[in-house]
Amino acid sequence: QATLTDENGFFEFLNIEKGNYLIKITNQHNLPFVSSEFQFIDGVLDLGELKMESKISNEEEVSVIGRKPILTVTAEKTILNVANITNMTGVNALEVLRRAPGVMIDKDNNISLKGKSDVRVFLDGRPSQMSNEDLVNLLKGMNASDIGTIEIITNPSSKYDATGTGGIINIVLKKDKGYGNNFG
Repeated sequence: QATLTDENGFFEFLNIEKGNYLIKITNQHNLPFVSSEFQFIDGVLDLGELKMESKISNEEEVSVIGRKPILTVTAEKTILNVANITNMTGVNALEVLRRAPGVMIDKDNNISLKGKSDVRVFLDGRPSQMSNEDLVNLLKGMNASDIGTIEIITNPSSKYDATGTGGIINIVLKKDKGYGNNFG
């Protein structure tokens, strides 16, 4: 027979016939436990506390890796963690922007945010002073792997310049990517 333990590790088997048995216990964190053979005659048999050996020895190294969620929504902005999106190999920054929530790019590469066309694009927190055509060319030449996050701010606070009332898209590059300051 097979059974599961409760949250405290207790288990029981019902309708067991007389005989000799052994118990095997497995889980994902410990090595399998196999009891020595015992005899069951009738009634209740308490096997006491059974101890399992951990799969990880004290000599092994353990790595814990945490990842940011792909999409984070706060009161101020929506953050798309591009670095955590799989299947972005060979994709350029314009295509990533095209997939960002609320962002629309028309056939002429005009960027709008939730239907508003007066959108400002920032790179690493600095407003871009480029024409739309130059900005699009820069984004087409930038790999998705160079981008850490895209911050989408639909209602910019007073800390941002009054222009760009349609919203702000801030493309934050990974720290090791050197596009320099030639985007302003």
